[in-house]
Amino acid sequence: MASFLITGSSRGLGLALATRLASLPSGQVGTIFATARQDNSAQLKELISASSGRVELVVLDVTDKKSVQEASRLVEQKLQGKGLDYLINNAGAMDWNPAGVEGILLASAASREKKSVINISTTLGSIARAHVYEQTRSPAYKITKAALNMLSVQYAQQYASEGFTFLLVSPGWLQTDLGGSRADLPVETGAEKVVDIVLKTGPHQNGKFVNIHVPGWENAKGNNFYAGEEVECGVSEFTDKYLMVTALLLRVLATTRAKLGVANITGVLAVEQNILEILLLKVGALEDILKIGLGKT
Repeated sequence: MASFLITGSSRGLGLALATRLASLPSGQVGTIFATARQDNSAQLKELISASSGRVELVVLDVTDKKSVQEASRLVEQKLQGKGLDYLINNAGAMDWNPAGVEGILLASAASREKKSVINISTTLGSIARAHVYEQTRSPAYKITKAALNMLSVQYAQQYASEGFTFLLVSPGWLQTDLGGSRADLPVETGAEKVVDIVLKTGPHQNGKFVNIHVPGWENAKGNNFYAGEEVECGVSEFTDKYLMVTALLLRVLATTRAKLGVANITGVLAVEQNILEILLLKVGALEDILKIGLGKT
């Protein structure tokens, strides 16, 4: 029987993940530690009451070191030295360091077979897909998840030799308080598909980022599709070329400023405007930009 700890379980995806796990056979899923900052979620209380002791509340504020330490001691006590198998990080804000919430797993799972950390992310945090979500105005959210993606890779590299698996999972755009009613999928669907991935997690996935698979959504129109594919976190070929173009434009701009001088400010501004217009054309304007850089226009 595997043990699980889920952060941010009072509502939304965290609650749905705990509910989904509790619906599976006890021979497959043992203890489920559902964490929340306060013991004030009626839905979570109802789940705990109906779980025959399998779901347990752990009060945990992931941004408070003392709270994390107390939660860690409680979990270790409840597991009676058996160690934790799965940590599912779903909380919106976390203090990321070995003494933080992931330390609950790192400290207790040395003898366990699974030793898996599942970090809930989003494709909006993929730099490679940045151009796809250009019109989605949520820079702080994107940046936070991009940082989580990189940090997960760092932990994957650091703890691979100890048998830990760090996996990023995008649960899709879900109909939660955050996602809104216009979102693609019911939260229950997202939770089901995330759990499917979690239960199959292994060392071969260490450091990877995967999307959920929802039949019928493999080739959906629009920005979002759910084909169970691996998500590229870093710089894609498109983004790489775009950055190369930008660098070249900056060199052209610097040369222009030097040639025209500060006195000819009107000329400098005119050239800058032309460069900005070319930049908006992105990679498709590469040939024209090269001609400018070579002085052939």
